[in-house]
Amino acid sequence: MNSLFALEQPGRKVILPIWHGITRDDLIQYSPAFADRLAKISSTDSYRDIVESLLAMLGRSNSQKSDAASRTASVATGTALTRDVTEITFEADYFNHDSDRRRFPCRSVSELPGKYIDDTSADGSIMRSEIEPPAVVVKGIDAKAVEAMGWKPTRLLFKDARTGELKEFSGQLRDTPEPNTVKFAIHG
Repeated sequence: MNSLFALEQPGRKVILPIWHGITRDDLIQYSPAFADRLAKISSTDSYRDIVESLLAMLGRSNSQKSDAASRTASVATGTALTRDVTEITFEADYFNHDSDRRRFPCRSVSELPGKYIDDTSADGSIMRSEIEPPAVVVKGIDAKAVEAMGWKPTRLLFKDARTGELKEFSGQLRDTPEPNTVKFAIHG
């Protein structure tokens, strides 16, 4: 089990334990480390709730309203903010080395909110787990040139062409199937 949990990234849940025929006390006796994990409980959560939670965690569910009494999970998302941007800068900081910085022309930048799942834990409290981090999606950019840099940027900087507002994000590049598009997952 520890090996499976090690696959999870910080702040991003990829495994949903389901307690079937056991209690929290049983789990504490077996392995206290697993007792604090958010889990679905087959004796109190319906089959539909368990399936919806799994689908939501995989990003395949429609948004639902949270209802603690019925232990229904909800997926929380927000709306994207799109800005006109003509150029972005990627930067990578290194320990004991000068930072790398490179500018790329682009068409627009969209700030996407993260996706979270709210669920009821074994003790009845509502817990929030991130299933997809917030991101910045850059459109109209030479994605192959970004990929060919040979280094992994840790910061993204840009200036809104309409308002002049300067924005800076820390994070990492993520794969995207869209052509001429780069996705930058935001940390923090």
